[in-house]
Amino acid sequence: EWISKIYHKTVFDSRVISEEQMICWAKEALSSAKKELLLNGNSIKIYGNASNGMKFEGWIDLSKQWVISFYPVLDE
Repeated sequence: EWISKIYHKTVFDSRVISEEQMICWAKEALSSAKKELLLNGNSIKIYGNASNGMKFEGWIDLSKQWVISFYPVLDE
């Protein structure tokens, strides 16, 4: 099977949480992000927490040294 885990798209109500606030939390989480030794081609997985406890995870492109994806995650 090509995908063994279902990934859900992050959707939030911008009337409840502004886009600016979500970006602020993502930056907080990224500033303290940890790298996980989970390589996906030329990318490495990162994860961190915002000051409000919201968890984020994403990927860094190793060849370009920049974040290619970073998003909030909810506990299942």
